[in-house]
Amino acid sequence: MLEARLLFVALENRKVYVGWAAFLPMPETRRDGTKEHFGLLPVRSGYLDDKTLHPNFTSQYGRIYARILSPEPDPETEDLDTTDFVILLPLDKVMVVRPYSLDVEQEQFLIPQQDDPQETTH
Repeated sequence: MLEARLLFVALENRKVYVGWAAFLPMPETRRDGTKEHFGLLPVRSGYLDDKTLHPNFTSQYGRIYARILSPEPDPETEDLDTTDFVILLPLDKVMVVRPYSLDVEQEQFLIPQQDDPQETTH
């Protein structure tokens, strides 16, 4: 959060988010206390593919944030602030949190499919 780095977050229900941490959870002192959450200002959201578990992004928020932050008046966004888009994510449902970069094509991380399914590489 202090470095303002983008995070990739995957939840156990296979929803995924890329965004900036908006606020960190406060540790609970009691076991029966409320569930811990942290805030995320999303840049992208979507889901993990059922078969490959690769993220499929279905929404992006950059254009609306640009309209909200624009010095030009926009009647559709004049009553909005970027903080209106902060979502709360329950820590007990988070499966993955890692740094993310919009500058690196995510396809760079995919292993190419082999022509012969019988052939394996070690």
